Amino acid sequence: MDLLTIAGSRRNSALGYVFALGSVALAFLVRLTAGAYMAPFSYLIFIPAVVIAAFFGGTGAGLLSAALSILMVQYVLESGVSGPSPDGTTEIIGMVCFALNAILLICVVNALLSALRSKAQRETEMMEFHAGLDRVVAERTDLLKLEMTEHVAAQTQMRELQKIETIGQLTGGLAHDFNNMLAVIVGSLDIAERRLERGRTEELGSLIRNARDGARRAANLTNRLLAFSRRQPLTPEVIDPNLRLQSLPDLLGRSLDSDVRIELKLADNLWPISVDVGQLEQAVLNLALNARDAMPAGGTVTVTVDNAELDQAYLKAHPEVRPGQYLRISVADTGVGMAPEVMERAFDPFYTTKGPGNGTGLGLSQVFGWIKQSGGHIRILSEVGQGTTVCLYLPRYTGKERPAQEEASRTQRPTEPLREEVVMVVEDEDNVRQMTVEALRELGYSVIEASGGRDALQQLSFNLRIDILFTDIVMPDMNGKLVADAVKDRFPAVKVIFTTGYTRNAIVHNGIVESGINLLLKPFTLEQLSMKISEVLRR
Repeated sequence: MDLLTIAGSRRNSALGYVFALGSVALAFLVRLTAGAYMAPFSYLIFIPAVVIAAFFGGTGAGLLSAALSILMVQYVLESGVSGPSPDGTTEIIGMVCFALNAILLICVVNALLSALRSKAQRETEMMEFHAGLDRVVAERTDLLKLEMTEHVAAQTQMRELQKIETIGQLTGGLAHDFNNMLAVIVGSLDIAERRLERGRTEELGSLIRNARDGARRAANLTNRLLAFSRRQPLTPEVIDPNLRLQSLPDLLGRSLDSDVRIELKLADNLWPISVDVGQLEQAVLNLALNARDAMPAGGTVTVTVDNAELDQAYLKAHPEVRPGQYLRISVADTGVGMAPEVMERAFDPFYTTKGPGNGTGLGLSQVFGWIKQSGGHIRILSEVGQGTTVCLYLPRYTGKERPAQEEASRTQRPTEPLREEVVMVVEDEDNVRQMTVEALRELGYSVIEASGGRDALQQLSFNLRIDILFTDIVMPDMNGKLVADAVKDRFPAVKVIFTTGYTRNAIVHNGIVESGINLLLKPFTLEQLSMKISEVLRR
C-alpha cells in the first residue's frame, strides 16, 4: 500500500485529526528541544506539521494543525504566559504570515493529492483498458486461429475432393476409352478366330486391322497419360528451329481440313533448343487440331515462332516459371474462343467441351505434361468470340553441342539382315517373349531367348555369339541395365536395345533417356522393331 492510498483512507476522518494533533505535538517537542536557538523560527518548525496533517487528514486536519500551531507559538513559546506580547505587532504579523502560508500549503497539498489521484485513476483506467484490450486481442487471436484452422481444414478437404474428382474423371475417362478399344480388339479377334475355325478366311484382314488399330489407340492413350503425368521417356536433341520447323505446314496440312488455312511465321536468328522433336511435333499438332475444332466454319491457324525473355515482371504473375530466355511457339486460331471457366480446366485430363466421340480431352493435358517435363511453360490467351492463342515456351539451349542439320533417322527405311545376325531376347513375361521371338524370326534374325537376366548370363557362359541384346528393363531378378552391363563386359562389341512398357530410374532420369541408349517402347509393331534394329546395326 503506497502513501497515496494511506492518505486517501484517512482523510476527513477522526484518524486524520489525530494526525493533526500528533504532528503539532511532535513539532512542539522539536521546538522545545532546540531551545533559544530556534526562537526566531518557531513558525517554521510547525509548517511540516501543517503539511503532514493536511496530507494525511485533509483540509480540516490541516487547518486544525495550523490553529494549534499558532496557539502554541503565541501563548506558550513566545510569552511563556497565557497572552500575547504587550505591543503585539510582531506576533500578529508572524501569525498572519504563518496562517496565509499554512492555508497556501494546505491548498497546494490538496491540489497535489488531487492531481496524483487523477493520475493514478487514469493509470488504473489505462491498465484496465490495456488488460481489456489484451483480453479482446487474445480472444480475437484465438478466434482467428480457430478460423484459420477451419479454413486450412476446409482447403485441405476441398483439395482432397478436387483430387477425388480429378481421379474419378481420369479413371472414368480411362475406363471408357480403354473399354471401347478392348471391345474392338477382343471382338475382332473373336470373330477372326470363329471364322478360322470354320475355314472362312475372307475379311480376316479387316478384322486383324481393326484389332491392331484398337491396340494402337490404346498405346497412344497410355502415352498421353504418361505425358500428362510427366513420366514419358524423352530423347531430346539440339535443333535449329529455323531449319527443323520449316516442315510444320506440311505436317499440319495432312491432319487439318481444307477450309483451314495454315500460316507459319519464323523469326530470324531463332535460339537453339534441346527438345524431343517427335513430342514437339505432336504437341503442335494437338494444338492445331484443337484450333481446327474451334473453327467449325473454317479459319486460319497461325504458328508463330520467335525468341522471348521472361523477366521478373512476368514471374510475378506466373511464379512457377523460371526466368530466362525461351523459344516461343504460338498457335493462334480465329475460332470461338474459351470462357474463363473453360480455361481453368483446360489442362485437366479427359476434360472436353466437344461432343461425344469428338475428342478424348487428353490433347492439352498431354501438351501440358510434356512442356513441364521439358522445363518449359505453357500459357493460354483467349476470349469468347476472339479466338485462342496457346504459347509454348521452351528453354534456350546454351551448351556446346551443335544443332543437328538433318532429319532424324526415323525417316529411314528398315533394311534386310546383311547376314544371319543373332539376337538374344531377355524377357520375363512369357507371352511377350514369345511374341518378340516370333517377330524377330519373321524379320530373318536368329534368336536366342532367356527368361531373365541370370538365364541370359548362364547361356552366354557357353560363349554363344550374339550381335544384339534385346532386353526388357523391369525384371524381377536383374533389371535390364545390369544385364546389359554384364553382357558388355564379356562381349564389348554387342549392341544393346532396351524395351519397356514404363521405366523411370534404370535408363531414364528426370524424364530424359540416357545419352547413347537405344530404347524401343512397348507395344511396338513389326515395322518399328525392324526400324530400330536396322538403325542400331548401321551405327
